[in-house]
Amino acid sequence: MQPFRYRLVHEESGEVMKLLFKQRLFSWFDSYDIYDESGNTVYVVKGQLSWGHKLVIYDAYGNEVGMVVQRVLTFLPKFEIYKNGGYIGCLSKEFSFFTPHYNIDYNGWHIDFSSEVCYALFVTNDLNKGGGLVANYTEEQWNAKKVELMERCFNGFAELGLHGTGIRTLAKHCGYNTSMIYTYFKDLDDLIIQSTGYCMSKVEDDFMAKAPTDVEDLWRFINEIPYWTAQKHGKKYRLMYQVYTHPKYREYGQEFFAGVDRRYTEYAKNLESKLGIPYDKLTPLIFILIRACVHYALFEDEFYLKAQIESLKDTLRLYIEKYSRGEAAGQKEETL
Repeated sequence: MQPFRYRLVHEESGEVMKLLFKQRLFSWFDSYDIYDESGNTVYVVKGQLSWGHKLVIYDAYGNEVGMVVQRVLTFLPKFEIYKNGGYIGCLSKEFSFFTPHYNIDYNGWHIDFSSEVCYALFVTNDLNKGGGLVANYTEEQWNAKKVELMERCFNGFAELGLHGTGIRTLAKHCGYNTSMIYTYFKDLDDLIIQSTGYCMSKVEDDFMAKAPTDVEDLWRFINEIPYWTAQKHGKKYRLMYQVYTHPKYREYGQEFFAGVDRRYTEYAKNLESKLGIPYDKLTPLIFILIRACVHYALFEDEFYLKAQIESLKDTLRLYIEKYSRGEAAGQKEETL
């Protein structure tokens, strides 16, 4: 479906703006996205039932920015415009035989086309003429909102399941409108790929935050971490495997786990000085621990977990003994 393109002209300045409207047919009781020529969603408009037509306008972040209400019992259609609950202007249709014309008694704007774009004029006028309807978002705020979306949507997928969950269902479950999600992600696949990669990297951060500080702390870490992560991250592990084993997303899984290899190697290097074990010996042991933790989170297989953990502990004891003995021998040689 090709989008409609609307040309808005300011009578005094001659300024021209272009917006695109995705839907082919107009209804007062549905949601519609208005976006710019770069494909970025600028507004979402929602029709509400009232005495006469009523449109509530939201910015790309889901904040209500204005409202258009039809004035009833008039010869030609008129629409009152409100911002922050206060009246700021009126859209009125002019009599004409051919193309519909609408005037607005606010900032000197004039529309050439149909009533389907009345609300587009209102919101874009205030955006471009400094009316203050839309806040200026910094890059930091933008990124923070995107992180919030990824986390909430990933949790939503974990609760609803990946199969059969579309943008509309997910947005409703997470308390967003669809336009907000499309502002940050081009489609459902993009949302799944980005949110999975980000949220699972945060799981790694949680792990590293609990890293043992010395050899004595090591046993506490190994005993606690499988049950802690199963409770905290179990749904996320299950969703991750749904995503990365899907043929459509397998290449992204390969890319993610290549990153895991690098990050866990760095993790082992950080532990080397704390545990006294070379990082190249620690790295495979970290993978064994993670594998045991994830398997338990997925299936709660106590037998598998205990077998892996005991084997891991035995190996660590041998390494600790070996390298602590070597360190002691080196110190003795230095003394002599």
